[in-house]
Amino acid sequence: MQNKKNKLLMTLFLLSVTLFVSPLKAQVTVGEKTPPKSFSLLEIKATELKGGLRLPVLTNAQRDALNLTVNQTAAKGLLIFNIDAKSMQYWNGTKWVNFIIPLKD
Repeated sequence: MQNKKNKLLMTLFLLSVTLFVSPLKAQVTVGEKTPPKSFSLLEIKATELKGGLRLPVLTNAQRDALNLTVNQTAAKGLLIFNIDAKSMQYWNGTKWVNFIIPLKD
């Protein structure tokens, strides 16, 4: 009888933990031990570290193997660095577009 009671209590405990943990936001700061701003899902801070963000590096063939035409809309906004084109590219929902930032003097 005690064993059944322990199993029931453990099940209730695990269920309650699952219910309370699931609504938490998954916000992360990388590089420093500071909480991210409320509007950020991911913040990268590097005041002490020297470095940058590295995107997935793909060739044309690797990029095309992603086969985004199957679910075009869901992949909209996907960002990569195309090593063949030597350019960042993003999926606009129908095709890959070179990501160009105009420079100002």
